[in-house]
Amino acid sequence: MAEVNSSHLTGKHVSRIKKSRLVQVFRIFPKSDLRKLILVAGIQSFLTILDLVGVALIGVIGSLSVSGIQSRQASGRIYQILTFLGLENNSFQSQIAILGIASIVLFISKTLLSILLIKRTLLFMSKKSAEIASKLTGQLLSRDLEEMKSQSSQDTLFAINAGVNAISLGVVGTIVMLISDVVLFVIMSMSLFVVDISMATTSLLIFGGTSYFLYSHMRHRAHEIGRESMLKSIEVNEDVSEVINTYREAIVRNRRFWYFEKISRGKFEVARLSAESAFMPNVAKYVIESVMILTLLVVAGLQFMSGPASTAIGTTAVFLAAATRIAPAALRIQQGAIQIKNNLSYATPALSVLSKDLKDNSSISKPNDSSEMKSIAGSIIAKDLVFSYLKESAHKTIDKVSFDIPFGSSFAIVGPSGSGKSTLIDLMLGLMSPDSGSIEIAGYEPRELIQICPGYIGYVPQNTYLVQGSIRENIALGFDVNSFKHDEFLRSIELAQLLSFVETLPEGLDTKVGENGSWVSGGQRQRIGIARALITNPRILILDEATSALDGTTENDFVNAINTLRENVTVVVIAHRLSTIRNMDQIAYLEDGRIKAVGDFEYLKIEVPNFDTQAKLMGL
Repeated sequence: MAEVNSSHLTGKHVSRIKKSRLVQVFRIFPKSDLRKLILVAGIQSFLTILDLVGVALIGVIGSLSVSGIQSRQASGRIYQILTFLGLENNSFQSQIAILGIASIVLFISKTLLSILLIKRTLLFMSKKSAEIASKLTGQLLSRDLEEMKSQSSQDTLFAINAGVNAISLGVVGTIVMLISDVVLFVIMSMSLFVVDISMATTSLLIFGGTSYFLYSHMRHRAHEIGRESMLKSIEVNEDVSEVINTYREAIVRNRRFWYFEKISRGKFEVARLSAESAFMPNVAKYVIESVMILTLLVVAGLQFMSGPASTAIGTTAVFLAAATRIAPAALRIQQGAIQIKNNLSYATPALSVLSKDLKDNSSISKPNDSSEMKSIAGSIIAKDLVFSYLKESAHKTIDKVSFDIPFGSSFAIVGPSGSGKSTLIDLMLGLMSPDSGSIEIAGYEPRELIQICPGYIGYVPQNTYLVQGSIRENIALGFDVNSFKHDEFLRSIELAQLLSFVETLPEGLDTKVGENGSWVSGGQRQRIGIARALITNPRILILDEATSALDGTTENDFVNAINTLRENVTVVVIAHRLSTIRNMDQIAYLEDGRIKAVGDFEYLKIEVPNFDTQAKLMGL
């Protein structure tokens, strides 16, 4: 995963990068969704009026209380408000009661409506999070094999899970919520200016200055915590995955304690960062609370020093009511801004994938599943194939490779390690696209054929991955087990030389294999992989070192079984054991990405000295 080294950037450049990430986040959402979010923010902001009216009523109650204590009738602006509300003829007690109840109703109504709106917004954002995760998964699965290998599995998992939640809820959801707090802060501050300019100026300078001070001192640390926590979480997950997948080696090499210490240190570091991140809002909370009390004392002191008690009490009451709304809003704004910084770091892996304009998404669309295609007996034709992993390098992994494999024939690819054999198979399977040249199967590009007719090609990789399920589920991998009849399972395991083993199991095909096949041997694992490739009754069978874990007898039986399919299936094999390919129709010797010779076994012994040497060493 590419990381930006901020230590070599100026503050302006770092700010620009973060702004670009923010723009990137909002570009993920369709315009219709953005309009809904704007509407929600608008409604939230409009509800601020309820707070404003409630605060004004508290101010009226304060001034009215002073007049009542002094046994004087309300006058001036207070009388005008009472007249507007139709309360001028009510008793003092009823005026206070009605205004108090009205202010409480307004505050509670604002709170309840906000809670309802926030709940609906978060539900909406959660659904958007699921949609983004689906989109991200689709884009990841539409990658070429080369692109998929460029990112670790833990990076990918982090992007789909934590990264997507950071985008939708952590960034966009927080911004939507903050808009109403910003509007509340502004409107309440403006209302204080209407009541008393000196009070408003004092409170705004203190609250605003404190919030900005907290934000400026905590934002960089919040960003670093988010980035460090993301990287450390991925690292710990990779370590756990590593020790599980290499557990035999960990025991033999006595490295379990080393892994234990490393994973423990990583977990403690993640916990420390989480604790620091959780503690940061508390700092702001207690500072804002202290500042509110301090500001109240300053405002009250200035009011009583500069005017009559009735005005001072009314103004202080307005400030106190406004402060109960302004202080939490200032706190949420400050914390929200830090949270956005933090979540932008978490969102980076997901954004790096979502920002890419991937070439082909059709590979993950619903397959056409055309059974008629199975009747097509197509050959495999490659013309001048060129491919390089390092595009800028002059060295080509596959260099001007051409061949023609007639339907129903067998074709083997041999050569030294690193000669490009597996890469050639990947191109044949459509897992990667050639830099130039072409390859067609039955007249179609491999990806197009797979889309039209899944199961036309059966493929057995060097290492068969098994899921934690039954043998039946592993053979049907990617398909519903009910898609195949029991006889089809029996046919595939018989061809894969697995039938005798399955018959010894109490639960037969429904026997569990354990996590990644931990309860079966290497040879049994490989035979399950072979059965998996055969279950779709393919017309082309590609085997990449698919018999390396089989004993000689089992391998020979498997080769003989495959030979019985030769009229209806094209077989392509990569093998280091030359005994496996001795009777193949064509054998291509690949070296440094080029085919040196093509012919039968005896022809290659004559044309390729290295091949002849290997054959002799193996007694062939």
